[in-house]
Amino acid sequence: MQKTGLNLVGIILNVTRNCSKKDFQVWKKFVYCMIEGFSVRKSATICKINRNTAFVWRHKILDCLSTYVTNQNRLKGIVEADDTFFRLSFKGNKSVQTLPYKNTDNKRKRGLSKQQVCVSCAIARDKKTVYSKITTIGRAKVKDLQKVFKGHLSKKAILCTDKDKAYRNFAKRIGLEHIQLQSGTASKIGVYHIQNINSYHSRLKFFIRRFRGVSTKYLNNYLTWNNIIQERKYKKIKLLKMCIKVINQVRWSMLNDRPVIPV
Repeated sequence: MQKTGLNLVGIILNVTRNCSKKDFQVWKKFVYCMIEGFSVRKSATICKINRNTAFVWRHKILDCLSTYVTNQNRLKGIVEADDTFFRLSFKGNKSVQTLPYKNTDNKRKRGLSKQQVCVSCAIARDKKTVYSKITTIGRAKVKDLQKVFKGHLSKKAILCTDKDKAYRNFAKRIGLEHIQLQSGTASKIGVYHIQNINSYHSRLKFFIRRFRGVSTKYLNNYLTWNNIIQERKYKKIKLLKMCIKVINQVRWSMLNDRPVIPV
């Protein structure tokens, strides 16, 4: 085994608080399962570990990757940006009391409402670098966009969006060059369009649907999963290297105590 491989073994075993050589092989299998997008149950069966352990390992890795993205991701050049929405989900949160949707006072509202979380997304066209994160409940405002994109947009970036007023005012406030497209025939001006971000939204929705409901509590981690593994197609060894750069000890209690709406 090469020196890099030995370093990976030592650091990951330290993170998992185990001491056997076999554990690293299990980790490699588990990373493979994540690359393939397997469910917690299937991953646990393949790796021969408990289902709850598989869930914690999943978020241990995703927490590491989220920290890496927060520290490294800076979008340059032409950057397409837009928001997409997911319904609030309290899946797995037993402490939250929710009424069934058949109840007349708790029916799903059509269109945008306080029953949906806003995910602000941006994609740099040159290297297809993607960044997305929960912004707020309902429609995002300028202050929400400032908070979520802080440190992630180059000052020389050219922001390309639809006619959303929040993005227009956001670009003006932070001094970004802004190309705003109208709907219909003016949806493209020269090289400026938002086709990449619209396509990304479709792929993201498809990825999330595979899990048959993702709790809002963990949605940011699944956004990272999609952006790094599905969008950028990182291989197993590169994924492991990224994880060990930002060692993060995660236990079940830490996951359980997270806010149900991380905004």
